[in-house]
Amino acid sequence: MRLDLVTIGDLNIDTLLQLPHFPGEDDEVPIVKKEQFAGGDAANIAVAASRLGLHTALIASIGKDTDGRSLLKGLVRERVNTNGVQIHAGESTGTVISMVRKDGQRSMLSYRGANQLLSIGMEQAALIQRSRAIHLSDPLPRIIHPFIEAVGPGDPLISFDPGSITAARGLKAVLPLLRKTKIFLANKAEYTLLTGKRKLTDAVDEIRSIGPQIAVVKLGRKGCAVFTEREYLSVPAYKVKAIDSTGAGDAFDAAFLTGVLEEMPLSETAQFANAVGALATTRIGAQIGLPTRVQVQELLSGK
Repeated sequence: MRLDLVTIGDLNIDTLLQLPHFPGEDDEVPIVKKEQFAGGDAANIAVAASRLGLHTALIASIGKDTDGRSLLKGLVRERVNTNGVQIHAGESTGTVISMVRKDGQRSMLSYRGANQLLSIGMEQAALIQRSRAIHLSDPLPRIIHPFIEAVGPGDPLISFDPGSITAARGLKAVLPLLRKTKIFLANKAEYTLLTGKRKLTDAVDEIRSIGPQIAVVKLGRKGCAVFTEREYLSVPAYKVKAIDSTGAGDAFDAAFLTGVLEEMPLSETAQFANAVGALATTRIGAQIGLPTRVQVQELLSGK
């Protein structure tokens, strides 16, 4: 079966700890509440797009452990193809621990674990070659060239969200990927980190001059901005009762790609992505709050 979207990047267990205050040196703080969720940027996007109706697959890496098995089962329940998920004995599945105070302030601890062992092998290349679109989230530098080789002479839709870690490496580290990229998605800080340019329009122009036809700026509560050769769109956000913004940017990416693949007009695509990103904030956890198509249509129609 032909795939609509393959995502490449992290698959994690997210642990949320609600605390009365952050611990200081030699301090012991009681945990008010502990919750665990499936997470990881690429996994979030694969699940979000699946809930919106796309046939998706994930290329990621996990440990041969209880967390890894749990994550795989969850992906299967979400109808995400897991043939490209690699399992590594001797390494733990990646974990992100979020500590949240009463006022909502968040600090995070990240252990990349098996995510750092991801590679592009025959199984992963086969998924890439049978998909209409491929999205890379914060990719490891060493998989960029193998990915480009796997794409081959075809012309799939390639999208790229660097995240802050990859953006901090600068343009030189991702130039080969940017030249292949058609849709680039990042927030304002990441545009500045990647290009070194403080003025947003200058940063966007530099990115677009390298390859991307569409440059999207994610603005959180302010919505998004979309730049192409012919147009500039400023699209406001939807107002919802936000509880947890974890994974909202990933939900936005999934929805934007869904709109493009469904050939929605660009303005409708941006509105659709804003709606999905907003709804993702209404529940705690990166994947639990990802909306279905029906829920998105209700928000778009004012219900």
